[in-house]
Amino acid sequence: YSFDAVIVSDDAAFQLVTTETPELLKNVPIIFGGVDSFPEGIEHPGGITGVEDEPSIKETLEIALKLHPNTREIIILTDSVTVSGKILREHAEQAVKQLASQTKITYWENVNYDIIEQHKNDVYDETVLLWIGMVKNKNGIIPDFREQITFLSNTLPIPIYSCWSHSIGYGFVGGKIVDSATQGRIAAELALQVLDGKKPNTLAIVKAKNANKYQFDYNQLKRFGIKKSQLPKDSTI
Repeated sequence: YSFDAVIVSDDAAFQLVTTETPELLKNVPIIFGGVDSFPEGIEHPGGITGVEDEPSIKETLEIALKLHPNTREIIILTDSVTVSGKILREHAEQAVKQLASQTKITYWENVNYDIIEQHKNDVYDETVLLWIGMVKNKNGIIPDFREQITFLSNTLPIPIYSCWSHSIGYGFVGGKIVDSATQGRIAAELALQVLDGKKPNTLAIVKAKNANKYQFDYNQLKRFGIKKSQLPKDSTI
């Protein structure tokens, strides 16, 4: 087999082709999407380019605080089980450095449904939650993200924010969003340029700040009394 180009998606696939490159892909151009951030200095024999999906954690927390100005505590739900979860915890710690003086920051790491149900009466009304990690169900299994989101929204009486499009429409308010369709479109456009003869290393990495957009769930805006006029310009509802 030989390939003219390969598109990889998410951190685990990216790590595979850049750290333990299969012989089959050694000289094949790589286009990535769904990667939290592109490490400087990464090289690949076939050349590499793509689009970052580094989540806009800082911007999402900033808009959450703007929409909920009486917030006393931000809970950040993370996990150390998945590759992405570990990376996202690091991003979150960097993002909240400037916010820590404004409000209390609490991390819920590797929690399950039982733990969340135990905490549901402990959260303040003036609390918002940011979901950036996986939650296990009562059987110790990480369920489909839609189930996780619905469970969290139905269980916790507080606004929940996220950074990914697949979380919109199931119970989260919204945020500055990594849109999966946008990621795929940009990666495909880069792949087409490679197939037309351009070298991947001559194509600039598309940065997350240029790809992420504000998106919100109308039902959750209504639930928490947030007006359309309060949202950033060019938000999608």
